[in-house]
This record gives sequence, C-alpha cells and structure tokens, in this order.
Amino acid sequence: MTNEQNQQLVVSLTDSSSISSSSKENNNVVTPARVGGKASSLAKLFAIDGLGASVVPKAYALTVDFFQPWINEMKESVNFKSLTALQINDSDKKENEEEELLLCKKLQATSYDLTLSKEQTNVIQMLTDEMNSKSWNVPNLAAVRSSAPEEDGVISSFAGAFDTCLGVSSTFDALEKAIHTCFASLWDYRVLHYKQMNNAIANNNSSSDSNNNSTDDKNNIVGGFAVVVMEMIDSQIAGVAFSANPLNSDRDELVIDSSWGLGESVVDGSVTADRYIVDKINTKLIKETLGMKGIEKRLGKEDGGVVEYIIPEDDKRRTKSSLLPDQLEELTKLVCLVEKSYGIPMDIEWAFIERSSATDDDSTTNIMDINKLELKLLQARPITTLFCMDDKMMTQPGEKRKLYFDYNIISEATTTTPFTTMDLDFYNKVPAACCGINPKGGWKMFSEDADMLLFNSSTRQYMSMSIAFKYFSTKYIANKAELMDPYLSSIISSSGCNRKKYRTTKLPKDMNIKNTWSLLKEIPIYQYYKIGQKYNGNPKQSKEEYMKIIQHDMEKLASIESNHREKYPNGSFGSFKEYSMELLEGAAPSLFEECGCINFCILSAVSDLDEHRRNGKTDEIKQDYESLCGGYIGDELMETNIAMYKLSRTLPESIWKEYEYNTMKLLADRIKKNLTCLDEKKDKECDLPIEFLRAWNTFMVKYGYDGQDQLFMSCPRYDDSPELLLSKLRLNAIGHVKDPSVTQQEQVAKRRAVMAKHEEEAKAKSWPFRSFALLKIQKRNAILEHLMWIRNAPKLHLAKVFGMIRAEILRIQDKLLESGRLTEMGDIFHLYLDEVDNAMLEDESSNIDEGGEPVQLLDLMKIIKPRKDNYERAFRATACPLLVDSRCRILLPDPPIFKDGEEPEEGTFIGSAVSPGIATGRVRIINNPSEKFENGEVLCAVVTGPAWTPMFASASAVVLQIGGVLQHGALCAREYGKPAVSNIDIHTLLKDGMLVSVDGNTGIVKIMNEEEEK
Repeated sequence: MTNEQNQQLVVSLTDSSSISSSSKENNNVVTPARVGGKASSLAKLFAIDGLGASVVPKAYALTVDFFQPWINEMKESVNFKSLTALQINDSDKKENEEEELLLCKKLQATSYDLTLSKEQTNVIQMLTDEMNSKSWNVPNLAAVRSSAPEEDGVISSFAGAFDTCLGVSSTFDALEKAIHTCFASLWDYRVLHYKQMNNAIANNNSSSDSNNNSTDDKNNIVGGFAVVVMEMIDSQIAGVAFSANPLNSDRDELVIDSSWGLGESVVDGSVTADRYIVDKINTKLIKETLGMKGIEKRLGKEDGGVVEYIIPEDDKRRTKSSLLPDQLEELTKLVCLVEKSYGIPMDIEWAFIERSSATDDDSTTNIMDINKLELKLLQARPITTLFCMDDKMMTQPGEKRKLYFDYNIISEATTTTPFTTMDLDFYNKVPAACCGINPKGGWKMFSEDADMLLFNSSTRQYMSMSIAFKYFSTKYIANKAELMDPYLSSIISSSGCNRKKYRTTKLPKDMNIKNTWSLLKEIPIYQYYKIGQKYNGNPKQSKEEYMKIIQHDMEKLASIESNHREKYPNGSFGSFKEYSMELLEGAAPSLFEECGCINFCILSAVSDLDEHRRNGKTDEIKQDYESLCGGYIGDELMETNIAMYKLSRTLPESIWKEYEYNTMKLLADRIKKNLTCLDEKKDKECDLPIEFLRAWNTFMVKYGYDGQDQLFMSCPRYDDSPELLLSKLRLNAIGHVKDPSVTQQEQVAKRRAVMAKHEEEAKAKSWPFRSFALLKIQKRNAILEHLMWIRNAPKLHLAKVFGMIRAEILRIQDKLLESGRLTEMGDIFHLYLDEVDNAMLEDESSNIDEGGEPVQLLDLMKIIKPRKDNYERAFRATACPLLVDSRCRILLPDPPIFKDGEEPEEGTFIGSAVSPGIATGRVRIINNPSEKFENGEVLCAVVTGPAWTPMFASASAVVLQIGGVLQHGALCAREYGKPAVSNIDIHTLLKDGMLVSVDGNTGIVKIMNEEEEK
C-alpha cells in the first residue's frame, strides 16, 4: 500500500512490521489528532523503558484518515443535519432528548451501510493476514476498540461511551464487522450527551460573557475517529488500577480492582471485584476488600467472542483473593512506573496471562498455577476525576502533610465556583474595608505563601488547619463549626482528620509574634464589640441610625459612579484600580457597622435560637423556636425576590410559555426591542405589556447589579446578561407559585405570636424572677424584630459595589477586544487590577517611540493563558472540597454509626434539620442557579447563595450538602416555609429524578418507593 498524500490509514503502535513503522520511530504519526487518544496513549505506554513488547500486547491503529471518508458521507445525511440544527438552535436539552435519541439511532443504522473503499479493504486484509501470522498471540483473536481524538485525554475520558469488540476472530468479515460496530458508537446518543456536558462546562465559564456562545462548537458535534486493533489477551486475572485513589484523590494511594478471567467483568460491573488500596510510598497494602466473584468472562476459543461462566458455589475463587502479594507488588511497581513516565495519575487496564499458550477450552473448572502468570498492560489513560491543587500547596510523597480549609464555600462568598485572578485580587481588598481600613493601603489578610495561616491559591482562598491544630483540638474546632456548618463539623470530627497527622511542628518563618501582631492589631475587635453593645442595648434606635449610614453610603456610591462616567465618557478611561478602590471605600462605613452588629449581637441571638430549636425540652419549645428563626421584616434579599415575583406576574403566562428555559436570550432580545420603542415614545409598536416594560426598568435600576456569584467581578449580572434574570422570573411565572410576600406575612405573624406568647409566660413568672425574665425576653424580641434582617446586608451591599465595578471593566474589555489585545470576552478577568491599568495606559499613549520605531506592547494573552488554563481546570473539577490535604486527599465524614437494631432502612439518609416541615418531590441536583429547575422539585445543592433564592419559591423542599442554621439555604428555606435538610452528600447518595421525602423536622431524607407513593 502506498503512502499517497501522506495519508497513513494504519500505523503500528507497538512494533516494526510490514504494515507500518514503529511508534518509537514515528511519534509524529501517533498523536491523538492522527490515531486518537487511546491509540496514542498505548504507543506511549509501549515506549516506556522497561515495558515494550514484553508487557504491552501488539497493536495497530486505523487512523482518522481511514474513517474520514465515512464521516464526510455521514455529515451529508439529512439525519445529521437535523441533529446539528437541534444543537445550534440551543433549544432545551430535555425537550429535545427523544428527538436526538431517535436521530442518533438512525445515524447508527446508516453507518453500518457504509462501504469500504479499495484502500480501506486493503488495510483490513493486511490486518487479517497479520492476525493469522505466527507473530500474533494465540488464539489469534483481536480486541477492537474505539480511539477518538478527544478520548482518554486529560480533560475528558469518554470511558465506556464508545463500543469495544472483544474476541474478534481472524477473518476479514469479522474484523470489518467489529470496525463498523466501533464506528457506529461514534453516533451513539451517549457519546453526544457526554460531549454536550463537556461543552457545557467549557462554555459555562463564569468569567466569560454569557452571550459568548460558539456556534462552531455546536456545529462540530462529531470530530475525527480512529480504532485500535490489539492482540486479544486470554487473561486468567484482570482488572483496572488507578495510580491515585479516585475515591478521595489521594496521590499516595493506589487502587486496584481485580477479578478472574477477562477484565470486562470488572469494567462493566458484572462482578463485585476485589479491591486493594496500596500505599505507593512503601508498597504496603492499606486495605483489602474481597468481592463476591460469581462469574468470570473468558474467550470463546473456537468462534471468538466472550463467554460468561458461572463460578460454582463451592469454588473457593468466589471469595478468595484474586491476587497474590507478589502479584500485587509487581502490579504496583509497574503502575507507579507508568505514572512517573506520563507525569500524571493514570487509569490502567491490566491482565495476568499464562506463560504457556496451551490452555484447556474450559479452563474455568481448573485451578491455574497463578505463580506462572505474566503481567500485561492493555491501556492507560489519565484519570480525569481527581481534585487538583496548585503546586505550591503540595508536599512531596512521604513528607508530613498539611491540611487546608476552603472557607469561602461557607463564608460570605458561599460558592464552589473558582475565582479568576481579578476576582481574587479585588476580593483581597474586601477584608480591609470591613475592618474600617482604607482599601487603597497595602494591608492584606491573605498571603501568597501557602505556608501561612491564610493564603491565596490560583483560584481559591484557604486557611491552614495545620497551623490551627497547633493551638486547638479537633473537638474544640468541630464544636465551634457546628453552628456554621454541621457537615464541616462532622469532617473535623472524623477519624481521617487526625490532629497529630496534620498539626504543624513549627510556624513558617514569616509568621512570628511581630508579624502576627501587625496583622491582628488592624482588626478592630474592640470597635466591633462596642458596635455590638450598642445594638444589644437599643435595637430600635440602633437600626434607625444604621439606616442613615446605609442611605449615606448608597448616595455616595451613586455619586462616585456618576462623577466617573461624567469624567470619563465613552472612549476615555481613568485608573480602573483607583475607581474600584474608591467605590469599595464608599461602602466601608456600612460594612464596618454590619460586621460589628452581626458578630457581637446577631450571632449570639441566632446561637440561642438554634440551641432551643434543636435541643428544646419539649416539641412545643422546639416548634416555637423554629418560628422565631424566620419572618424578619426589612430583609433586602426577601425584598428582591418579592420584587422578582411581582415583575414576573406582569407578563402574561402565555408569553412565558412561548419560550423554553434555554431560549431566554430570545425573550431578552424581544424585551430590548420593546424598551427601545418605549424610550422613543412608540408605545403602539410594543408587543409586550407596557406595565411589564416599566416594571422591568424599575427592577433593573434597583437590582440590576445582582447575579450568580455576586462577589465575583467575573460573574455576569442581570444588567449585562438579562437572560439570567428571565430564567428566574419564568420559575415564578408558570404554574402555581405562592406569592413570597404572602409567605413572609405568614412567617412574620408566626414569629410575633411566639414572641408575644413568651412575653406573657415571662409576666406569669413569680417575683423576683418576673422582671428579669421579662426584660430578657423583651430584649431578645427587639433584636428579632429590628435587627435579624441585617444578616444578609453585607453581601448584598458588596454585590452592588462589585456590580458597579463590573460595568466599568466591561467597557475596558470592549476597548481591549477592539484593539486586538484580548482574544475572547472574559479574558480580562484573568488580569490583576494593576495590569489592566498598565494595559490601558499603553493603549492611550503613543505606540511609536522617539526614534520612530513601534513600541512593544505588553502581551496580555501570554500573561492570561496560564492563568486561564488553571481557572478552566478548576472549573472542570467535579469536587470543591471543604477540607483537603497537601497530597490532594479529600477528607470526608465518617459513616454514621448505629446501635444494633437501630440502623435505618435502606435508602434513608440522616442529616441535619435546618428548616421544619415534610414534603415529597423529585430530586433535581443543581450546580449553579442558572440551571433548569421545575416547580415542585426538591432543590439539591452543595451550597446556595442569594442568587439561588427564586428557586426556593417553587421548590417542594431543599437538601444541602453544606450549610448550618446561619447559611443562606437554611435561612431562605425558613423564610419560604420549605422543609430543608443539610449534611447530605448529594452527589453520592442522590440522583436526578429520584422520588424522595424530605423531613425538615428530623433531618431525614428518604428515597420513596414509587408504588408506595401511589
């Protein structure tokens, strides 16, 4: 076969043969783009010193050039064009699922009818000849596997999505059929759905403008394709090995799953495999869990294929360890070698085969001599599901580990979304403003040094628990964390959170008494205390004074913004950093006041309420204190959502029903056109109600700064991305959703009734206790009536500042995009504030030096790229752990322990009750508030923030992984009267569509039997 136009249709991955040259000599040929991810990785595996042909079976790749004619033909089909149209139209995924599934089935059927060209026929015949040669492993069968360019990559694995054919016999027809089968899986709906999810993660980047959707990405739903043809290994023992623990991301633990026969039974889950967890540092077995291996899959020696055998009940292999210690050690060493060669944690398929090829057809009934087996590695791919952290946070294998706490998950930010560089840069200034320190100064609470108590990573902020453990016990910290978050408390109390293991032996050199004092003396604890005492002493008067401070600060912010716009109209720009600091400084007085009130007045009141709510002597007492935990007049968050509800109801339901959830952009465009007509006094040309348009303008003026992650400048706001608001309005507009103002009135009435009841009970006490008891109750009631609503105020006021700053950075972004210094919308958020100012100074100055030569401008994209890569890696992560150590081990709570006979029935999960009531509904796991949510579903989330609130109105109940009585989810659930439970591992225990009962009184979430419910 000639190598016409440099198109190699087949390439050897593992040796020099007559078909093509060796992978070692042709590394440019075996790139993922030419042979796919699986084949490229296999070639690299073969090339590792110490492996080669003795460990890696012979294999060939049918390259993308082999399949390109077929793909081109498929793309011309009507069915493919229809499928592409569905993607480009950006319609609702759920609505189109059945249609897409049908089109994919039609495409798969069509793919089997594709004919071979002369060149393709020659290649298959040459491979068939090779399979029948003496160099091919007996019994001359092949494993035919897909190898798409994006498969088995660092970002996505497509594990199990594409089809594999095992035991393919050495005939032309059998090999052709297997190739067709693998190619048909390219058009499988599972593959399409997996690509959709990965594209969604790539496009749902909070640092990018929400309008920045790529039609090209949606049009390119099918890329290249390749296939691996490998010697079929007749394994006696096989399985998979992970060079890092996929269960907890620990880089020093290796996990091996093993069973008898072919590894297919381990991969497809048809057996409960043996599991071995090994300490990679000293090759020591940490834990062995033997599975019930009731079957084994073996090769069909005569006709090929795979045959499933039942292992007899009396066969010891059912419960016997499938690996001997020596085999475990040998496998561990090879897996570690592979990881070292690739430089990243790897997922490896392996097999032990008999050294002699002479085996009985039904070898399953015999006990093979497992001492005479040799190890083969069949494929290797990166593990894509591990948690990753910055290199500066990692310790070396065997070193004492450090423990880190990601406190922003449960603090004001309440988010698992990664920070961009700009988000972190500005967020670092916020503590200064809250402490009454001029944010323009150099005072920083967070270091860039990962050895310090508080520090920044590239995308998150952490606290060193190793330093905290030097001074405080785990029990003490867990008790303090209980009010803030029971989930965090349970992790700190767990057996894995070992103080001795993680406690630092010495402080970092830059953390001494002098430096610590210089940091702490700036935190105005005493001033906060005095503010708290003022609010405790006279809540009503203090509230009135606070409202004046708020009014002054809001007027000042408006003045700063107005003056800036007047001074720098379109096309001109001042210092972005200076403007940002001026706005933050303008909000500082109210932030300072709020911090004092919350920390030294409200928190103690909440703690008292929570204690009685959970541990009251009677159910009546518990119910009373539940009622006291909600219904607070003046809560700006509740006012926002009441305004949102009212706005949604000014647009007829019939109009809302014209638009699906993912077509809100079309409605946003329609509103924009109507607003233009309204501004131009062309009311008759408006096709939307005038009442709605005017209400829309009013809402945007007051709340347009709001968005998802409100304390991120990179987060889109309603002002610049109105489709975000529309998706929330739609939740309130369709179906029966209770008016939140009515709910609030009911909650207020319940609270006031209990307050009055407690006053009467105090008056009924005997002298001399009456006066003291009454005074105490009246003081508490005054705090509940006048101050409790302030708990949400700091975040909402900061969100307004961030929204103002974002509006300016978007102006600057447009300028830098226009000049070509930025590539995409959102890139600017990967710069520091100073870098933005420097770039704008360069843009406004002359680009020609005194000698007439062009001035070399700062290459912004060169600066941005590594930061953006880090951000996108973090954005793709499937976990954002509260506690993680310096070898990436994610700490989790211990399983609950029950006394004999008290274990809950299967499907019953016990968490923390945070809002009373009982409700039943179907689970909807939501990762961010822009995702689709339907009325009556159970809202399940890791953690929620203010942007999630509209979902609470239409949810039947709420289940959280993180959040105590003070966290947004609990507060909001109580305000809306929704049952809520926290401390439930939602991703592990629950799935979308499950019917569950949520009991907010007891903290129990139960998976319901569908028939029972009927």
